[in-house]
Amino acid sequence: MASFKIVLESIIDKFVDEYRMYSISNEEGDKSETDGSLGGEHRDHVLEGILGYFSRLLGMQLLYKFERPQYADVLEENKGKPVYNLYGIEHLLRLFTKIGDFLAFTELDINSINVLQHHINSLLQFIDKHRDRYITTNNYEIATPDYLRRAGV
Repeated sequence: MASFKIVLESIIDKFVDEYRMYSISNEEGDKSETDGSLGGEHRDHVLEGILGYFSRLLGMQLLYKFERPQYADVLEENKGKPVYNLYGIEHLLRLFTKIGDFLAFTELDINSINVLQHHINSLLQFIDKHRDRYITTNNYEIATPDYLRRAGV
């Protein structure tokens, strides 16, 4: 059985910084900086929110049962480090598959939801465009017999 390696070279925090620079340089063809509706400050606020959601939800909602012993080990070995400095895009993508469910419990107005949707779509397009760089089979390793025992497999 294969499990994700925690690949520090492709961490979410680094990816978000690369996306931010890409987004700033391209301005994505929207009116964002002039009308304030989609980019700039809103982009940064959305990215901070995504990192916050990811940090709060990773251990409880985004990991498979099989991955939880690894998560405990990673937290122990990296005390004080945010999980978005430890985990990669594959785990972030799991957040996007569930974000609609989580947003149902927020008090966001329709304009805020539209801004959020725009930025999430843009982020996903960026991931897709650079998927060979961020998503690779090198991010997997065969789980050891000891790990399989700890994971209850």
